Amino acid sequence: MTTFLESGMFVLLLKVTAVLGFSWTVYALLARANPRWKVLCLRLTAISVFALPLATVLMPRTTLRILPAQQLEQNESVLTTSSAQQPHHTRSSMPPGDQKPLATDNGVELGASVSPGLSNRSDFSQVLPGILGWGALFAGLPILIVRTTMSIQRIRALISETVSAEESTQVLFANVLAELGESRDVPVRLSRNISTPFLTGLLKPVLVIPESMTRQTPSNDLRAVLLHEGSHVANNDLPWNALMHAVGSLLWFHPFVWYLSKAHDESCELVSDAVAAEKLENPGNYSRLLARIAVDLSGKPLPRGGIPMARVSELSHRLTFLKRGIPAVPIRGRFIASLGVAAFLAIGAMGGLRLASAQDTRAEKVETIAVSQHDDLQRMIDSAPSAAILQLEAGVYDKPVKIGKSLTLRGESTDATLIRLLNDGPALRIDDAPQVHIENLSLHWGLKSTDARIEDNAAVVVRDSNVVFDGVHLEPYDRPETTPSAMKAAGRSDVRFLNGTARGFAYTLLYTDGAEGRVESSVLTEAGHSVVTLHQYSKVAIIGNILGFCGYHAVRNTGGTMDMQDNLVIGDVRAGAYLGNKSAHGVIANNIFADSNGEIWAYAASDVVIENNLFLNSRNTAIGMQDSCSLVIRSNSFVSNPSAVTVYRKGGNGAPVLAGNHYWNNETRFVEIAGDPDVIQGNPQFEDPANWLFAPLPDSPLLSTNERIGLKDPDSIRRLRPLWPKTGRAEPAFVTFTTPEGSK
Repeated sequence: MTTFLESGMFVLLLKVTAVLGFSWTVYALLARANPRWKVLCLRLTAISVFALPLATVLMPRTTLRILPAQQLEQNESVLTTSSAQQPHHTRSSMPPGDQKPLATDNGVELGASVSPGLSNRSDFSQVLPGILGWGALFAGLPILIVRTTMSIQRIRALISETVSAEESTQVLFANVLAELGESRDVPVRLSRNISTPFLTGLLKPVLVIPESMTRQTPSNDLRAVLLHEGSHVANNDLPWNALMHAVGSLLWFHPFVWYLSKAHDESCELVSDAVAAEKLENPGNYSRLLARIAVDLSGKPLPRGGIPMARVSELSHRLTFLKRGIPAVPIRGRFIASLGVAAFLAIGAMGGLRLASAQDTRAEKVETIAVSQHDDLQRMIDSAPSAAILQLEAGVYDKPVKIGKSLTLRGESTDATLIRLLNDGPALRIDDAPQVHIENLSLHWGLKSTDARIEDNAAVVVRDSNVVFDGVHLEPYDRPETTPSAMKAAGRSDVRFLNGTARGFAYTLLYTDGAEGRVESSVLTEAGHSVVTLHQYSKVAIIGNILGFCGYHAVRNTGGTMDMQDNLVIGDVRAGAYLGNKSAHGVIANNIFADSNGEIWAYAASDVVIENNLFLNSRNTAIGMQDSCSLVIRSNSFVSNPSAVTVYRKGGNGAPVLAGNHYWNNETRFVEIAGDPDVIQGNPQFEDPANWLFAPLPDSPLLSTNERIGLKDPDSIRRLRPLWPKTGRAEPAFVTFTTPEGSK
């Protein structure tokens, strides 16, 4: 169970609090500094508060284990749940196979059963932080809407009662704005209903001044007023004030934002005061003007929805600041840019940070919970402590389950333990889990209906979680080629499929929405479409597998990045590896591609490096690409293919590279592409292809250069031979290379 302290909403609020706390500390240290630094500090704070949720979603995840470890009972114990014939729960420190029930004085077995309501309480405690957090934020949204609406209405009413100022006043304000480096045309309006100059208008500023000020105020004082208000315009104080109010409304419950908007207002006023005082010949006159305006305001309401020039409550502080004569020197752009970059990096790092309970160093603290097919598996998962091991006894489990915490689900073996069901949703859903292991079991799944609108149409759906499948077999319940997916990894997930097998499904392992992972030492065959699929931005290592006999391609990379090495890719109806329709990236190295209708097909602007592979006995061109691609094809061996490399001319501007490849017994080497500048020919003289030994003999042309041509590590292919029986097919009849010298 995810604890309250580990919940995403709590961690996000903790990050926001840290940012606000740091900002207020810096703000306090800037008390006697150039007020522009205080304004910059507060504005970076507001941006950071809004950027943190986005960074939390987008940035790579880093776990910081600082929270207290979950308290387990003092017994270093193993929790065992018996079958239906033994309904009581027992604890023992012995391995699961040697457990004996403990007994009380009256001979009754010591139980550890879970009360029926515990599962519901666990579920509620997991979602409670999110409910409270999002509820608080959504409560602030209507506050923001109401405040904004009322402010707009008041401003419209105030503006409707104003008249345009005389042309001399308009010209004077235009000259002041130009003096401050501001090119916008800001109209000046006169009002009988206000007692202080007032700047309003979020996108199109308007200056409203008391009508009496243009008649009774000396020209120098009027210029001082216009300098003050012009500074607000030049510094874009109005939209920044709106942002501060938005932060305050949305985080209304957080005490660190209660003073944020007021502090920004006061800092902006200090900047405008300093600018006006500096531009005037007699700064003392400005202080007296400010005091006089504030006195005139005493007991009168201030206009809402903009920036009034003076507030009585701020007068003492502003006059003290003016007396100190601290200049509001503009901050250099490069300093602002540097601070912005530093803030961006800091917020990015904080966004990816998540908290987790500290790992207990004593191994005996990890509990093992034995589960039989008669138990409620979901209830056992919900009530298990974080990082527990659920040992699934032999049998068939026919209910879908969800995991949202660190956990191990371990079967006895793929033959003995089976999760098998039809369901319009996944059999196993893993959401926001720090570390989950699924081991030694089989999963057979299919859709209960044929509703095409079902979104999570996979046997296993993983989102924003780290998961390891080890020794797992995946198979459709029925209809193998049309059952959608065996595993779908999405979002901020890292999913590893190790030492497993899968047969069937339209798409077997699907990585999407930027998910990452690794597929290693597995046998994946007979997909209706492809056994490993990467969508845009996903990154997957595909290492040491047997992949093939698919209805389309073994590997489909549509915009992702892959590291594909040491695999046998064989017998696909179309290509062994498909690169497109969005540009694919990565490396394909030290693989054997054999017996497919083309081994690699490339489209879009794919830029994959293809090196040290063996392309063998293809039924079409070994590598075919559109001329928009920029593949690097080097140090490969092409043997017994209709053609080695073909480019399909579509008017693209790709830049493929051929260098140092070996060719033998191909009908033709190149189609629509310039020849390889370093052609290597001759019988490759492999040691014993029939027994999966592709190491070149001493006289092989593959050893004729300083660079190793063909497979760089032939033993990696030999090590795949013990996996072959899992395909259920006769061993491949690899070509024996008895063709005469001189073949292409």
